[in-house]
Amino acid sequence: MKARRQGTETEQPRERDEALTDPQGLDDFDVGPLIVDRAAFERESTPPETQERPELAPWSPPIRDLVEQALALLLKAIPTLEVRWITGWRVYMLKLTGPKARMLGYLAPLVDRIRLAVEHGGLVEDPDQLFEPSTSRFYHREMRTTRDLGVRGLEAILRASAEVDLPRRTSARAR
Repeated sequence: MKARRQGTETEQPRERDEALTDPQGLDDFDVGPLIVDRAAFERESTPPETQERPELAPWSPPIRDLVEQALALLLKAIPTLEVRWITGWRVYMLKLTGPKARMLGYLAPLVDRIRLAVEHGGLVEDPDQLFEPSTSRFYHREMRTTRDLGVRGLEAILRASAEVDLPRRTSARAR
């Protein structure tokens, strides 16, 4: 609380204060965050398959086309997929929605190729070894041309990775 100095504050509201008051009581209504950049808001709120991808401008046209085709393949294989561009990481995060909502993986455009990584890829049968382990949690596939996207079995592996039933986590107290 501010301490009042004697003689500087009056009990009567000043004209400026009266101008800021809302006689209809609309100040109590929460309107959400202020939208400063309408174009950015519209880009964020439109589905990824219906908007242009300005975030891919730094990459070469072949890589941009490859990303577009990879995203189309992903959305075709997994209808419940949500795709979000993460600016700081410069990747598309792939998230499942619905009853099995979780992170699926990411799609990263690189200088001369793209990388598709799937979380818990080791739990999916991959007889042709299309995906390689990159960490204990992610398996990835690097693609340089559209021919790499058309490999038989890729769509099936993506669908299977979305259907993986992960073991439920138990808290330390429950153990």
